[in-house]
Amino acid sequence: MWLLALYSLGLGLPFLLMALSLERFFHVFARVKQHFKAIEVVSGLLLVTVGVLIVFDLLIRLNENFTFLLDFSLWLESSLL
Repeated sequence: MWLLALYSLGLGLPFLLMALSLERFFHVFARVKQHFKAIEVVSGLLLVTVGVLIVFDLLIRLNENFTFLLDFSLWLESSLL
């Protein structure tokens, strides 16, 4: 019986938390909505840039420039474990 109760709690808790934070989400989303045009332009430019890098087989350059993220993620993983 306890397993069923814990299972039900684990299944229902994310939905309850989402219902409680829904108003906050709408407030934050309204602020983000003001910047949709800029977000669309930046993400479009990023998509075109990655596409050009793939066409010219230069995607490895992107990998070379962001190797510091690997070091950071490994440090973060070791500090959390």
